[in-house]
Amino acid sequence: MFYTLPGALLTSSLAEVCRRESCLTLTRPITVFVLGEGGALAEGRLGKARVPDTFQLSPGRTPKRVPNVPRTKRSWRPKLTAYRLGLAVVTLALSTTKALRSPRVVSVTLEWTGGLVFFLIVFFLSYLDGDRNARPRWLFQTDLIDLMIVVFGGDIDNVYVSYITLGDEDMEAVPPRFRTMTAYRLLVTVSAICFGTTKAYLSLRGETTVRKALEWVYSAVVSLVLYWIGLYESAPRETVSWFFTANCAPFAWFLVKLLGWPASYLLWWGIKIVASLLYGGVVEMIVQPATERPWEILFMLPLVLSLVFLVVGCLACLLLTFV
Repeated sequence: MFYTLPGALLTSSLAEVCRRESCLTLTRPITVFVLGEGGALAEGRLGKARVPDTFQLSPGRTPKRVPNVPRTKRSWRPKLTAYRLGLAVVTLALSTTKALRSPRVVSVTLEWTGGLVFFLIVFFLSYLDGDRNARPRWLFQTDLIDLMIVVFGGDIDNVYVSYITLGDEDMEAVPPRFRTMTAYRLLVTVSAICFGTTKAYLSLRGETTVRKALEWVYSAVVSLVLYWIGLYESAPRETVSWFFTANCAPFAWFLVKLLGWPASYLLWWGIKIVASLLYGGVVEMIVQPATERPWEILFMLPLVLSLVFLVVGCLACLLLTFV
């Protein structure tokens, strides 16, 4: 765990680090990198500091200065913990098995297991994901990427993140009444709507193979991509992307008005289908098969939007991870 403190906040920030960490049960030393002009830090305990300087906070001990070594700057990224990796592997395995297995009993069993048991387990474990006090540490805290770097001979001790991570106190005490409609949340919402509409259309058409392929793409690829992108939503304020902060409500309202007419037609067509099923021959002659209508192209709109948002999501994931 690393804290980088600017010169203007040397005394208060380091004191805040000491105060916060003393309230926790520390299991390993914490290193504090002080960048800025030297001065009295926590008078009577740390003395004078040179630029830059490094202090180590150990459980139950006074912070001590440690020798400075060359350090490498690294941008913030989410941890690839054992829990997150297991979630991705199980999701991919259930989706692939359901898509490849054709017997109805196997499909229903996997549907029940993945839709109920697995969802409940993930729902309760998600409260521990990202919690710095979550136990066991190897499941929720250990970064597998850093572990792989160490296994293959790399060095992570001299790597630091160059921004303040002390920001919990100055968060809004009262949350806003309505959450901001960010680009990420709009992407998740539209992707779910497009997938559901397209799957319903393919089911009405009797397209089994295409429907299974689309279901696998969304559940195994799109959902995992959106999940990993969503981890960047909790990035520090100094590095969080506009993708998670900009208000996209005007664009969403424009999108609703743009798709309003096609959505109205789909609703009208669905009402006529329900009416034909209820009243049989009275409305049967009015309702024509969907394959004979030129408006059928409107049903392909959700599929096109799904592909567009999938490409945008993948590009955003790559940019947020490697840029």
